[in-house]
Amino acid sequence: MKRILSWIHAPALPAPAPLPHWLDRSLTVVLTFFGFSLAWTPAGVSITLAVLALLALVAAPAIWRSAPWRDPVIATGLVLLTYITLHTLWISGFTLTAGQTINRYHELVMAAVLLALFRLSSQPHWFFRAMVLGVIAYAAAHWAALFIPALAANLASRRISAGLCLLLVAFVLVERARLNPRPWPSRIAAAFLCLTVLFAIDGRTGHLVLLLLAALVAWVHSPKRWRWAALVAVPMVVLAVGLASSAVQLRLAETMAASAKSKNGELTSTGIRIELIRSGLALSTQYYATGAGFARYAEVNRQSVTARFGPEPVRQGLPWATIENPHSEFVMQIVGGGAAALILFVVWLVLPAMRRKNGHANVALIGLVLAFAVGCAFNSMLRDFVEGHFYVALLAWLLAHPTVPAAAAETT
Repeated sequence: MKRILSWIHAPALPAPAPLPHWLDRSLTVVLTFFGFSLAWTPAGVSITLAVLALLALVAAPAIWRSAPWRDPVIATGLVLLTYITLHTLWISGFTLTAGQTINRYHELVMAAVLLALFRLSSQPHWFFRAMVLGVIAYAAAHWAALFIPALAANLASRRISAGLCLLLVAFVLVERARLNPRPWPSRIAAAFLCLTVLFAIDGRTGHLVLLLLAALVAWVHSPKRWRWAALVAVPMVVLAVGLASSAVQLRLAETMAASAKSKNGELTSTGIRIELIRSGLALSTQYYATGAGFARYAEVNRQSVTARFGPEPVRQGLPWATIENPHSEFVMQIVGGGAAALILFVVWLVLPAMRRKNGHANVALIGLVLAFAVGCAFNSMLRDFVEGHFYVALLAWLLAHPTVPAAAAETT
Protein backbone atom coordinates (compact mmCIF):
# COMPACT_ATOMS: atom_id res chain seq x y z
CA MET A 1 0.00 0.00 0.00
CA LYS A 2 2.83 2.41 0.83
CA ARG A 3 4.41 1.76 -2.57
CA ILE A 4 1.10 2.48 -4.32
CA LEU A 5 0.62 5.71 -2.39
CA SER A 6 4.21 6.71 -3.10
CA TRP A 7 3.63 6.12 -6.82
CA ILE A 8 0.44 8.22 -6.74
CA HIS A 9 1.90 11.05 -4.66
CA ALA A 10 5.26 11.41 -6.37
CA PRO A 11 5.89 9.08 -9.33
CA ALA A 12 9.55 8.65 -10.22
CA LEU A 13 9.81 9.06 -13.99
CA PRO A 14 13.11 8.55 -15.85
CA ALA A 15 15.17 11.72 -16.18
CA PRO A 16 14.59 13.29 -19.62
CA ALA A 17 17.48 13.25 -22.05
CA PRO A 18 18.57 16.61 -23.53
CA LEU A 19 17.29 17.38 -27.03
CA PRO A 20 19.38 18.70 -29.92
CA HIS A 21 19.64 22.48 -29.76
CA TRP A 22 17.53 23.13 -32.86
CA LEU A 23 14.81 20.77 -31.70
CA ASP A 24 14.74 22.28 -28.22
CA ARG A 25 14.43 25.81 -29.66
CA SER A 26 11.70 24.72 -32.07
CA LEU A 27 9.81 23.02 -29.25
CA THR A 28 10.01 26.15 -27.08
CA VAL A 29 8.64 28.34 -29.88
CA VAL A 30 5.75 26.03 -30.71
CA LEU A 31 4.82 25.47 -27.05
CA THR A 32 4.81 29.26 -26.61
CA PHE A 33 2.36 29.75 -29.49
CA PHE A 34 0.33 26.82 -28.18
CA GLY A 35 -0.02 28.41 -24.75
CA PHE A 36 -0.95 31.79 -26.20
CA SER A 37 -3.70 30.39 -28.44
CA LEU A 38 -5.29 27.82 -26.11
CA ALA A 39 -8.04 29.99 -24.61
CA TRP A 40 -9.37 31.81 -27.64
CA THR A 41 -8.54 30.25 -31.02
CA PRO A 42 -9.36 26.59 -31.73
CA ALA A 43 -7.86 26.99 -35.20
CA GLY A 44 -4.55 28.12 -33.70
CA VAL A 45 -4.64 25.22 -31.25
CA SER A 46 -5.22 22.73 -34.07
CA ILE A 47 -2.35 24.13 -36.12
CA THR A 48 0.12 24.16 -33.23
CA LEU A 49 -0.95 20.65 -32.19
CA ALA A 50 -0.17 19.43 -35.69
CA VAL A 51 3.31 21.02 -35.49
CA LEU A 52 3.81 19.57 -32.00
CA ALA A 53 2.89 16.15 -33.36
CA LEU A 54 5.64 16.48 -35.97
CA LEU A 55 8.16 17.54 -33.33
CA ALA A 56 7.02 14.64 -31.15
CA LEU A 57 7.77 12.25 -34.01
CA VAL A 58 11.27 13.67 -34.31
CA ALA A 59 11.74 13.41 -30.54
CA ALA A 60 10.05 10.00 -30.33
CA PRO A 61 13.10 8.16 -28.88
CA ALA A 62 13.45 10.75 -26.11
CA ILE A 63 9.72 10.66 -25.42
CA TRP A 64 9.80 6.88 -25.20
CA ARG A 65 12.70 6.93 -22.76
CA SER A 66 10.89 9.51 -20.59
CA ALA A 67 7.96 7.03 -20.22
CA PRO A 68 5.12 9.52 -19.49
CA TRP A 69 2.65 6.62 -19.19
CA ARG A 70 4.28 5.70 -15.88
CA ASP A 71 2.65 8.74 -14.31
CA PRO A 72 -0.58 7.52 -12.63
CA VAL A 73 -2.65 10.41 -14.03
CA ILE A 74 -1.49 9.73 -17.57
CA ALA A 75 -1.84 5.96 -17.14
CA THR A 76 -5.44 6.29 -15.92
CA GLY A 77 -6.28 8.66 -18.76
CA LEU A 78 -4.91 6.21 -21.33
CA VAL A 79 -6.91 3.38 -19.77
CA LEU A 80 -10.04 5.56 -19.92
CA LEU A 81 -9.38 6.40 -23.58
CA THR A 82 -8.84 2.71 -24.37
CA TYR A 83 -12.13 1.85 -22.67
CA ILE A 84 -13.99 4.60 -24.55
CA THR A 85 -12.49 3.40 -27.84
CA LEU A 86 -13.27 -0.30 -27.36
CA HIS A 87 -16.73 0.36 -25.94
CA THR A 88 -17.64 2.73 -28.77
CA LEU A 89 -16.43 0.33 -31.46
CA TRP A 90 -18.25 -2.54 -29.76
CA ILE A 91 -21.56 -0.65 -29.61
CA SER A 92 -21.39 1.44 -32.80
CA GLY A 93 -18.97 -0.45 -35.01
CA PHE A 94 -16.27 0.99 -37.24
CA THR A 95 -18.26 3.98 -38.45
CA LEU A 96 -17.46 7.63 -39.09
CA THR A 97 -19.62 8.63 -36.13
CA ALA A 98 -17.74 6.24 -33.86
CA GLY A 99 -14.41 7.66 -35.03
CA GLN A 100 -15.57 11.23 -34.44
CA THR A 101 -16.80 10.31 -30.97
CA ILE A 102 -13.50 8.69 -30.00
CA ASN A 103 -11.61 11.69 -31.36
CA ARG A 104 -13.46 13.95 -28.93
CA TYR A 105 -11.38 12.40 -26.15
CA HIS A 106 -7.98 12.61 -27.83
CA GLU A 107 -6.87 15.01 -25.07
CA LEU A 108 -6.22 11.92 -22.94
CA VAL A 109 -3.37 10.83 -25.19
CA MET A 110 -2.39 14.44 -25.82
CA ALA A 111 -1.72 14.73 -22.09
CA ALA A 112 0.92 11.99 -22.29
CA VAL A 113 2.72 13.65 -25.20
CA LEU A 114 2.58 17.10 -23.59
CA LEU A 115 3.90 15.80 -20.28
CA ALA A 116 6.91 14.34 -22.10
CA LEU A 117 7.47 17.49 -24.19
CA PHE A 118 7.24 19.79 -21.16
CA ARG A 119 9.82 17.65 -19.37
CA LEU A 120 12.09 17.57 -22.41
CA SER A 121 11.91 21.31 -23.07
CA SER A 122 14.66 23.42 -21.49
CA GLN A 123 12.33 26.45 -21.22
CA PRO A 124 8.83 25.16 -20.40
CA HIS A 125 8.03 28.36 -18.48
CA TRP A 126 7.50 30.16 -21.79
CA PHE A 127 4.36 28.08 -22.28
CA PHE A 128 2.74 29.41 -19.13
CA ARG A 129 3.91 32.97 -19.73
CA ALA A 130 2.34 32.87 -23.18
CA MET A 131 -0.83 31.36 -21.70
CA VAL A 132 -1.05 34.24 -19.23
CA LEU A 133 -0.63 36.79 -22.02
CA GLY A 134 -3.25 35.00 -24.10
CA VAL A 135 -5.92 35.00 -21.39
CA ILE A 136 -5.19 38.62 -20.43
CA ALA A 137 -5.69 39.63 -24.06
CA TYR A 138 -8.86 37.49 -24.14
CA ALA A 139 -10.09 39.20 -20.96
CA ALA A 140 -9.41 42.62 -22.49
CA ALA A 141 -11.49 41.58 -25.51
CA HIS A 142 -14.44 40.84 -23.20
CA TRP A 143 -14.20 44.32 -21.68
CA ALA A 144 -14.07 45.83 -25.17
CA ALA A 145 -17.13 43.76 -26.09
CA LEU A 146 -19.17 45.72 -23.55
CA PHE A 147 -18.93 48.63 -26.00
CA ILE A 148 -18.76 46.72 -29.31
CA PRO A 149 -21.97 44.72 -29.97
CA ALA A 150 -20.49 42.75 -32.87
CA LEU A 151 -17.62 41.54 -30.70
CA ALA A 152 -20.03 40.73 -27.87
CA ALA A 153 -22.10 38.56 -30.20
CA ASN A 154 -18.96 36.71 -31.28
CA LEU A 155 -17.86 36.05 -27.69
CA ALA A 156 -21.28 35.17 -26.25
CA SER A 157 -21.20 31.52 -27.30
CA ARG A 158 -17.80 31.04 -25.60
CA ARG A 159 -18.65 32.35 -22.15
CA ILE A 160 -18.34 28.98 -20.40
CA SER A 161 -14.89 28.21 -21.79
CA ALA A 162 -13.75 31.80 -21.33
CA GLY A 163 -14.70 31.87 -17.66
CA LEU A 164 -12.99 28.56 -16.94
CA CYS A 165 -9.77 29.45 -18.77
CA LEU A 166 -9.43 32.84 -17.09
CA LEU A 167 -10.05 31.41 -13.63
CA LEU A 168 -7.65 28.49 -13.99
CA VAL A 169 -4.84 30.86 -14.94
CA ALA A 170 -5.83 33.32 -12.19
CA PHE A 171 -5.66 30.59 -9.56
CA VAL A 172 -2.27 29.30 -10.71
CA LEU A 173 -0.96 32.89 -10.74
CA VAL A 174 -2.10 33.43 -7.15
CA GLU A 175 -0.63 30.15 -6.01
CA ARG A 176 2.71 30.65 -7.76
CA ALA A 177 2.91 34.20 -6.38
CA ARG A 178 3.80 32.58 -3.05
CA LEU A 179 7.06 31.50 -4.67
CA ASN A 180 7.83 34.88 -6.15
CA PRO A 181 9.74 37.59 -4.25
CA ARG A 182 7.65 40.07 -6.29
CA PRO A 183 4.17 38.56 -6.00
CA TRP A 184 2.00 41.60 -6.71
CA PRO A 185 2.18 41.65 -10.54
CA SER A 186 0.80 38.10 -10.56
CA ARG A 187 -1.86 38.95 -7.99
CA ILE A 188 -2.94 42.04 -9.92
CA ALA A 189 -3.20 40.01 -13.13
CA ALA A 190 -5.25 37.38 -11.29
CA ALA A 191 -7.57 40.06 -9.88
CA PHE A 192 -8.08 41.47 -13.38
CA LEU A 193 -9.05 38.03 -14.68
CA CYS A 194 -11.45 37.43 -11.78
CA LEU A 195 -13.12 40.83 -12.23
CA THR A 196 -13.50 40.04 -15.92
CA VAL A 197 -15.37 36.84 -15.07
CA LEU A 198 -17.65 38.73 -12.69
CA PHE A 199 -18.37 41.86 -14.73
CA ALA A 200 -17.70 41.06 -18.39
CA ILE A 201 -18.72 37.40 -18.78
CA ASP A 202 -22.23 36.19 -17.96
CA GLY A 203 -21.38 32.53 -17.44
CA ARG A 204 -22.78 30.92 -14.31
CA THR A 205 -20.21 28.13 -14.38
CA GLY A 206 -17.46 30.74 -14.09
CA HIS A 207 -19.23 32.53 -11.26
CA LEU A 208 -19.60 29.29 -9.28
CA VAL A 209 -16.01 28.20 -9.94
CA LEU A 210 -14.77 31.63 -8.80
CA LEU A 211 -16.53 31.27 -5.45
CA LEU A 212 -15.03 27.82 -4.87
CA LEU A 213 -11.52 28.88 -5.85
CA ALA A 214 -11.82 31.98 -3.66
CA ALA A 215 -12.66 29.70 -0.74
CA LEU A 216 -9.62 27.53 -1.48
CA VAL A 217 -7.35 30.59 -1.72
CA ALA A 218 -8.73 31.85 1.58
CA TRP A 219 -8.03 28.52 3.27
CA VAL A 220 -4.51 28.11 1.91
CA HIS A 221 -3.33 31.67 2.40
CA SER A 222 -4.75 32.23 5.90
CA PRO A 223 -3.10 31.44 9.24
CA LYS A 224 -4.47 28.24 10.72
CA ARG A 225 -6.51 29.95 13.42
CA TRP A 226 -8.28 32.15 10.86
CA ARG A 227 -8.92 29.53 8.19
CA TRP A 228 -12.55 28.75 8.92
CA ALA A 229 -13.45 32.42 9.19
CA ALA A 230 -11.63 33.18 5.93
CA LEU A 231 -13.32 30.21 4.26
CA VAL A 232 -16.67 31.91 4.84
CA ALA A 233 -15.68 35.56 4.65
CA VAL A 234 -13.71 35.64 1.39
CA PRO A 235 -16.38 33.96 -0.79
CA MET A 236 -18.96 36.27 0.82
CA VAL A 237 -16.88 39.28 -0.19
CA VAL A 238 -16.57 37.91 -3.73
CA LEU A 239 -20.32 37.34 -3.79
CA ALA A 240 -21.00 40.86 -2.54
CA VAL A 241 -18.76 42.31 -5.26
CA GLY A 242 -20.39 40.07 -7.84
CA LEU A 243 -23.88 41.25 -6.93
CA ALA A 244 -22.89 44.67 -8.22
CA SER A 245 -22.40 43.11 -11.66
CA SER A 246 -25.29 43.23 -14.10
CA ALA A 247 -24.04 39.96 -15.62
CA VAL A 248 -24.23 38.18 -12.25
CA GLN A 249 -27.61 39.76 -11.46
CA LEU A 250 -29.03 38.60 -14.79
CA ARG A 251 -27.87 35.02 -14.42
CA LEU A 252 -28.90 34.88 -10.76
CA ALA A 253 -32.40 36.13 -11.59
CA GLU A 254 -32.71 33.56 -14.36
CA THR A 255 -31.53 30.79 -12.05
CA MET A 256 -34.01 31.81 -9.38
CA ALA A 257 -36.77 31.71 -11.97
CA ALA A 258 -35.48 28.23 -12.84
CA SER A 259 -38.09 26.49 -14.97
CA ALA A 260 -40.10 29.62 -15.78
CA LYS A 261 -40.83 30.16 -19.44
CA SER A 262 -40.31 33.32 -21.44
CA LYS A 263 -43.16 35.19 -23.10
CA ASN A 264 -42.78 33.30 -26.39
CA GLY A 265 -43.18 29.99 -24.55
CA GLU A 266 -39.60 28.81 -24.85
CA LEU A 267 -37.65 27.56 -21.86
CA THR A 268 -34.95 29.76 -20.44
CA SER A 269 -31.41 28.37 -20.47
CA THR A 270 -31.88 27.44 -16.81
CA GLY A 271 -35.07 25.57 -17.68
CA ILE A 272 -33.22 23.73 -20.43
CA ARG A 273 -30.49 22.82 -17.94
CA ILE A 274 -33.07 21.41 -15.54
CA GLU A 275 -34.60 19.28 -18.30
CA LEU A 276 -31.12 18.06 -19.30
CA ILE A 277 -30.46 17.01 -15.70
CA ARG A 278 -33.77 15.14 -15.55
CA SER A 279 -33.08 13.36 -18.83
CA GLY A 280 -29.53 12.55 -17.76
CA LEU A 281 -30.66 11.06 -14.45
CA ALA A 282 -33.31 8.97 -16.19
CA LEU A 283 -30.77 7.60 -18.67
CA SER A 284 -28.19 7.03 -15.91
CA THR A 285 -30.52 4.72 -14.02
CA GLN A 286 -31.26 2.85 -17.24
CA TYR A 287 -27.72 2.41 -18.61
CA TYR A 288 -25.44 2.53 -15.54
CA ALA A 289 -24.44 -1.13 -15.82
CA THR A 290 -22.91 -1.39 -19.30
CA GLY A 291 -23.57 1.99 -20.96
CA ALA A 292 -25.58 2.87 -24.04
CA GLY A 293 -22.55 3.85 -26.14
CA PHE A 294 -20.71 7.17 -26.32
CA ALA A 295 -21.93 7.76 -29.88
CA ARG A 296 -25.57 6.96 -29.08
CA TYR A 297 -26.53 9.59 -26.51
CA ALA A 298 -28.76 11.54 -28.92
CA GLU A 299 -30.54 8.34 -29.93
CA VAL A 300 -31.23 7.01 -26.43
CA ASN A 301 -32.14 10.49 -25.20
CA ARG A 302 -34.80 10.81 -27.92
CA GLN A 303 -36.14 7.40 -27.02
CA SER A 304 -36.32 8.32 -23.34
CA VAL A 305 -38.02 11.67 -24.00
CA THR A 306 -40.55 10.04 -26.32
CA ALA A 307 -41.33 7.36 -23.74
CA ARG A 308 -41.91 9.97 -21.02
CA PHE A 309 -43.54 12.86 -22.89
CA GLY A 310 -44.55 11.53 -26.28
CA PRO A 311 -43.00 12.58 -29.63
CA GLU A 312 -43.99 16.25 -29.42
CA PRO A 313 -40.78 17.63 -27.74
CA VAL A 314 -38.67 15.84 -30.37
CA ARG A 315 -40.82 17.12 -33.25
CA GLN A 316 -40.49 20.66 -31.88
CA GLY A 317 -36.72 20.29 -31.76
CA LEU A 318 -36.50 21.34 -28.12
CA PRO A 319 -32.80 21.39 -27.10
CA TRP A 320 -33.17 19.03 -24.16
CA ALA A 321 -35.01 16.49 -26.33
CA THR A 322 -32.65 16.43 -29.31
CA ILE A 323 -29.22 17.19 -27.85
CA GLU A 324 -26.29 14.82 -28.51
CA ASN A 325 -24.68 15.08 -25.06
CA PRO A 326 -26.07 15.79 -21.58
CA HIS A 327 -23.85 18.83 -20.86
CA SER A 328 -22.40 16.97 -17.90
CA GLU A 329 -19.23 14.93 -18.28
CA PHE A 330 -20.20 12.73 -15.34
CA VAL A 331 -23.56 11.87 -16.94
CA MET A 332 -21.89 11.40 -20.33
CA GLN A 333 -19.49 8.86 -18.87
CA ILE A 334 -22.08 6.77 -17.02
CA VAL A 335 -24.66 6.85 -19.82
CA GLY A 336 -22.08 6.34 -22.55
CA GLY A 337 -19.85 3.75 -20.92
CA GLY A 338 -21.56 2.68 -17.73
CA ALA A 339 -20.21 2.61 -14.19
CA ALA A 340 -16.73 1.49 -15.33
CA ALA A 341 -16.28 4.62 -17.45
CA LEU A 342 -17.53 6.89 -14.66
CA ILE A 343 -15.16 5.30 -12.12
CA LEU A 344 -12.18 5.67 -14.46
CA PHE A 345 -13.10 9.29 -15.16
CA VAL A 346 -13.45 10.15 -11.46
CA VAL A 347 -10.13 8.45 -10.65
CA TRP A 348 -8.46 10.38 -13.49
CA LEU A 349 -9.89 13.60 -12.04
CA VAL A 350 -8.90 12.91 -8.44
CA LEU A 351 -5.35 11.61 -8.92
CA PRO A 352 -3.72 15.00 -9.69
CA ALA A 353 -5.17 16.44 -6.48
CA MET A 354 -3.37 13.70 -4.54
CA ARG A 355 0.01 14.67 -5.97
CA ARG A 356 2.53 15.73 -3.32
CA LYS A 357 6.06 17.05 -3.30
CA ASN A 358 8.34 16.78 -0.28
CA GLY A 359 5.33 15.52 1.64
CA HIS A 360 3.20 18.60 0.89
CA ALA A 361 0.09 18.98 -1.24
CA ASN A 362 0.30 20.69 -4.63
CA VAL A 363 -2.36 23.38 -4.19
CA ALA A 364 -2.19 24.45 -7.83
CA LEU A 365 -3.24 20.97 -8.92
CA ILE A 366 -5.95 20.81 -6.25
CA GLY A 367 -7.49 24.07 -7.49
CA LEU A 368 -7.19 22.98 -11.12
CA VAL A 369 -9.00 19.70 -10.41
CA LEU A 370 -11.68 21.36 -8.26
CA ALA A 371 -12.50 23.94 -10.94
CA PHE A 372 -12.61 21.39 -13.76
CA ALA A 373 -14.68 18.90 -11.74
CA VAL A 374 -17.27 21.55 -10.92
CA GLY A 375 -17.37 22.59 -14.55
CA CYS A 376 -17.80 18.95 -15.60
CA ALA A 377 -20.90 18.70 -13.41
CA PHE A 378 -22.69 21.20 -15.68
CA ASN A 379 -20.82 20.80 -18.99
CA SER A 380 -19.19 18.03 -21.02
CA MET A 381 -15.82 19.67 -20.55
CA LEU A 382 -13.50 16.84 -21.49
CA ARG A 383 -15.57 16.33 -24.62
CA ASP A 384 -15.60 20.06 -25.45
CA PHE A 385 -12.64 21.32 -27.47
CA VAL A 386 -11.47 24.50 -25.72
CA GLU A 387 -12.12 23.43 -22.15
CA GLY A 388 -10.64 19.96 -22.61
CA HIS A 389 -7.49 21.16 -24.38
CA PHE A 390 -6.90 24.02 -21.93
CA TYR A 391 -7.30 21.85 -18.84
CA VAL A 392 -5.18 18.97 -20.13
CA ALA A 393 -2.38 21.29 -21.31
CA LEU A 394 -2.21 23.14 -17.99
CA LEU A 395 -2.48 19.84 -16.11
CA ALA A 396 0.43 18.35 -18.05
CA TRP A 397 2.53 21.47 -17.43
CA LEU A 398 1.89 21.37 -13.68
CA LEU A 399 2.61 17.63 -13.54
CA ALA A 400 5.86 18.13 -15.43
CA HIS A 401 7.12 20.93 -13.20
CA PRO A 402 5.49 20.74 -9.76
CA THR A 403 6.23 23.54 -7.33
CA VAL A 404 5.36 23.77 -3.66
CA PRO A 405 6.13 26.89 -1.62
CA ALA A 406 8.57 26.64 1.23
CA ALA A 407 5.74 27.54 3.60
CA ALA A 408 3.63 24.63 2.37
CA ALA A 409 4.03 22.81 5.65
CA GLU A 410 2.29 25.67 7.39
CA THR A 411 -0.41 26.38 4.82
CA THR A 412 -1.53 23.02 3.49
